[in-house]
Amino acid sequence: MGETLFLDNIIEVVDELLKEGHYIQIVTNATATNVIKKFVKSKLDASRLFFKCSFHYEELLRLGLLERFSENVYMLENWGASYSIEYVPMDSSSGYIENIKKFCLEKFGAFPHVTVTRDERYKDFRILTSL
Repeated sequence: MGETLFLDNIIEVVDELLKEGHYIQIVTNATATNVIKKFVKSKLDASRLFFKCSFHYEELLRLGLLERFSENVYMLENWGASYSIEYVPMDSSSGYIENIKKFCLEKFGAFPHVTVTRDERYKDFRILTSL
């Protein structure tokens, strides 16, 4: 229900967990440039950080943030952190599939991971897309 990188003291919390020896995965929409810059400038061990970058293509396109997203992912990569580009398919996105594939190949050299969400209101956890 919000952007992980906007949590108060996120860098300090991550620092303490790294000091305890943990490997950490952070789920983010990768558009919080100022916080990403703070991570990159920190003395944290990037080799034990993994950023799961939620790729909301239609929203990034609508807001003109596709380049910001890719630039921020490059910042994380150049810092030495691991990352994945995660796309959640929606029925409304079927017209964008070729654009999504092309963008990811050009920017990241691979297709995004596809993460299918499920409807937890049902016992069988129905998939939330017909794609």
